[in-house]
Amino acid sequence: MALTGFLGRLARADFADALGIYVTAGMVSLVLVRKRVNSVKVVAVESAELAGESGARDSVLESVIKGFVERHGIDDARVSLAVGRDITMFGDLQLPASAVANLGQMLGYEMDRLLPIPAEELYSSTLVRPVGEGDEKFAVTVVAVVKEKVDRLREILEGLGLEGASFTAQPVAACDFFEFCSPTAAEVTGLVTGEGEQTCMAVCYAGSLVSSRTWDSYVVEPPEGHLRREVERFLPERLDAELRIVGNSGSDGEVTLAELLPADCLAEGVYISDNEAIAVGAALGQLGEGRQSFCLLPPDMVRGSAGFGLREMALAAVVLLMAGGLAMTIGLKNIAVNGALAAEVDRLAPLAAQVSSLEEENRQRLDLVFQLEAGADQSVLSYLRAVTNLVPRSAYLTTFRFKGDRVELDGIADSASGLIGVLEKSPLFSNVEFTAPTTKYLQSQERFSLRMRLEK
Repeated sequence: MALTGFLGRLARADFADALGIYVTAGMVSLVLVRKRVNSVKVVAVESAELAGESGARDSVLESVIKGFVERHGIDDARVSLAVGRDITMFGDLQLPASAVANLGQMLGYEMDRLLPIPAEELYSSTLVRPVGEGDEKFAVTVVAVVKEKVDRLREILEGLGLEGASFTAQPVAACDFFEFCSPTAAEVTGLVTGEGEQTCMAVCYAGSLVSSRTWDSYVVEPPEGHLRREVERFLPERLDAELRIVGNSGSDGEVTLAELLPADCLAEGVYISDNEAIAVGAALGQLGEGRQSFCLLPPDMVRGSAGFGLREMALAAVVLLMAGGLAMTIGLKNIAVNGALAAEVDRLAPLAAQVSSLEEENRQRLDLVFQLEAGADQSVLSYLRAVTNLVPRSAYLTTFRFKGDRVELDGIADSASGLIGVLEKSPLFSNVEFTAPTTKYLQSQERFSLRMRLEK
């Protein structure tokens, strides 16, 4: 396992129970999900119909939740309730990246246009995702529900001792469930479920909810048509991508949402329906397994982290053990690497000493060459300067050759024979003589060639 993957799983490790509840107009589904370190298991499920008038449904709902909590000894579970699609409203808009930083202010201007109910009468939250390949534009989905309806559900939960529950929406919970079951899914997926007389589809891509659509169950158009229209509207850049339907429309080879859950995530004898899968998705968000950070309620209404209890102590112990094991593994690896490096240093040390010796020898030789050449340059220059000073202004040299202890000169002068006496007067030269007869040059000058010995 890659280090980043290990650290990611370690960061999500937990010792906690979560109670997931999914409530629609005619049905309630409950699940108890238990997480130990990184193992998630659904240990209990239950669904019941909610019939009758509003007051009667609330009474049945309270009774079902109370019975489930008592039967399974739920006293310290994190609670998350997914509200049905029938009471959920959605609004969509696109914003430039610069406006996302001030999203709250922007939504204050747009809420009345996006939703049919005044903002002060709603609980709402947002989902933000990039549009296209770059990060220049973002799509913002506003999810809202009427405060009065949510407050009634909160009262029921608080009356049962389940204070501080988190509230999510059915499409978000469905998307979280799908992402947990299929974390590597790359295609655009329509998650189709039934809710009363409505068919609901949550469009999921790259772990995020893109849109939510409902239609009457009697409509015979296949879900693929609805999905393609949603993609055309919200994901035009993915029109050529593979589109997938997960749902209960009866197509050959199609699986339901509930069938995606791995068998090892179900306790023995436990099976779930699509509605219970959505309740599981709601619970997953409370266990650190949801990709989307989403809650319809303000933070001050949701229960914060519990105190440092037995579960937290157990988690801390597991983290310490893992950290100790990781540190030991790193230490052993460092010891092995250090040993290999020491052996390599011992092998290369004689070669390095030999190279250093050769470098020192070459440096000494190079210094000697510089000294010799510097002396020769200085000697030649001094002889050339002496000749230049001695030769009359009417004469000039065409050649100056330095050969060992002799200098040879060629040039032109008014009187070539007079040069011998001039040069022999210098203490630097002796035995000045012509090496060839002088010849006439123009009318009054002579060309000469002579040589002389150097007195060092």
